[in-house]
Amino acid sequence: MRKKSIISMLAALFLTAGFMAGCSDDDDNNGNPIAGGGVDKTGKTVAQVIKEDSDLSIFAEAVERAGLMDMLNNKDQKWTVFAPTNDAFNAKYPTEEALEEFLDNQAAVDSLVRYHIVPYREILAANLENESPMSTLLPSTEIRAENVITTEAGEGEEGEEIETTVVKLNYGQAIVIEPNTKANNGVIHEIDRVLNIRSAD
Repeated sequence: MRKKSIISMLAALFLTAGFMAGCSDDDDNNGNPIAGGGVDKTGKTVAQVIKEDSDLSIFAEAVERAGLMDMLNNKDQKWTVFAPTNDAFNAKYPTEEALEEFLDNQAAVDSLVRYHIVPYREILAANLENESPMSTLLPSTEIRAENVITTEAGEGEEGEEIETTVVKLNYGQAIVIEPNTKANNGVIHEIDRVLNIRSAD
């Protein structure tokens, strides 16, 4: 009886460990930090990540109105999305009326959303400058990226300067503020301004 009891206890421990490991894998695909900066949400598509991010609700609405949400849900393709935050849209359209006027303009919404998507490629923040210029989903347009190193004083009297690399887009028009949110069909970089459409050189 004692031997059976010990065996049962060991079996229960193995089952519990397996269950815990399974939960850990799910967590890794739904919001845990990843190496090199960013968040791993590879349990979801680009479309799902955008729709679920409260800071991207205006961009999500624009994507819906442009009819491109199904495209960003396609797991057979890769997408790099430069997603303006709600603050970015509010800076460009400072009143409710101005924002609604934009969202009701189908041609403007379609062009803006397409311009913020680089199709068929997954480009992490560390590679944006090397891949620049990047052709967008809007024909004959491009996005340019450059890495800018900034320094700030460290903590304490003898604190060393801390270097940070910032990715600027279109010669400083916007900055990547939340890089590398990885979905299972691409990557999302949140930006602090809505980009003006730039024709390809």
